[in-house]
Amino acid sequence: MIGQVDVSAALLRPGGTPPAPLRAWVVGQILTATVLATTGADAVLEIGGQRISARTAAPLPPAGTALTLQVLRAGAQPVLVRLPAPAPTTGATAEAGALRDALPRQDSPARLLANLGRLFAGARDAGPDLPAGVARTATAVLANLPTADEISVPAGLKRAVENSGLFLEARLRRAGADARPDPALFARDFKAGLLRLLAAAPDARPDEQRPGRTAAAEPAPVPPTRQQPPQAQPRALPTLAMDLPASEVVRGLLDQADAALARVEVAQLQSLPDPNHTATTWLLELPVRQGEQADVLQLRVDGEDGAGPEGAARTWTVTLAMDLGTAGPFYARVTLAGDALSASLWAEDPATTRLVTQHIDWLASRLRAAGLDDDRLAVRQGRPDLSRRDPLTAPALVSTRV
Repeated sequence: MIGQVDVSAALLRPGGTPPAPLRAWVVGQILTATVLATTGADAVLEIGGQRISARTAAPLPPAGTALTLQVLRAGAQPVLVRLPAPAPTTGATAEAGALRDALPRQDSPARLLANLGRLFAGARDAGPDLPAGVARTATAVLANLPTADEISVPAGLKRAVENSGLFLEARLRRAGADARPDPALFARDFKAGLLRLLAAAPDARPDEQRPGRTAAAEPAPVPPTRQQPPQAQPRALPTLAMDLPASEVVRGLLDQADAALARVEVAQLQSLPDPNHTATTWLLELPVRQGEQADVLQLRVDGEDGAGPEGAARTWTVTLAMDLGTAGPFYARVTLAGDALSASLWAEDPATTRLVTQHIDWLASRLRAAGLDDDRLAVRQGRPDLSRRDPLTAPALVSTRV
């Protein structure tokens, strides 16, 4: 939890089938561990009687120290986070409790959006006869997503971020000061749409057991957290068969809507201000409609006060991860300090890297035309280590500066 949970992200080493106790772990589960040995980023832990070889993002306490861990990702290669003692303040305790409630329920919205596209686009005629309220609300969730064309311009991208669900409660609070708030203000908010979908079928409830959360199922993509860099998510495939009874389709949609809602809540909780720091961090996932399908972009926005004399410019860094389908995963980190801009772009696919390289000078000219000093633009091939604070120190395939 922000300011309360010191995440040391213990990443279990891959290698064969994990022991049965590890396969039984589920997201959100609380574990007790003992440190047996540590060497730099490597550690040996004892969890449930099993000796676990782990790699950590931050040094662990010395051997003999007891730890409380929570499962952030289950499956063949689990990811754990270290939890400190409960925070003394009531507000922080409530935030930690909300996070622990949301983590086991969360899943990427990509699964829900894939099913909505299948149900209410190409398969309308062959799909189940859903209740009118559910069909209307579910269709609106998909239709209200921003398109790729909309987010390609500054004003459209700003609206998409505002409607991502991250700021819903803050916007509601501001609108509450208006005697006559405009309901259309929240018509395209993603979180508001999920809440409307859950309310459209009051007699049906999401399955608390949720078969999709078992260890045997495909693990959910890691949610946005302060300690986890943005991840490129491939487009999901539909999971609801068209020949299912309408009641089962409704239950499936509600399960996935509840999981997507919990995902937004995790991002909101991780984006709350940290009372111990002045930096701003926003974590969000941005669903983008591509015709009858949708992609999910992960964004991280960091704002820090500039160094130097009082009144120095605030530095903003935006980190982006997205999957371009046949063009492969793509990553970007852009830092703006005053009028100076630096950016690194990564593509895992060699052909995509060449395409980006061919257009880097065009991008630099557009930035200069907008009044920005393109301090450095770099293109690299591969998958970046976005956990590093300064990704511009590694050698680039091409750069606009020598």
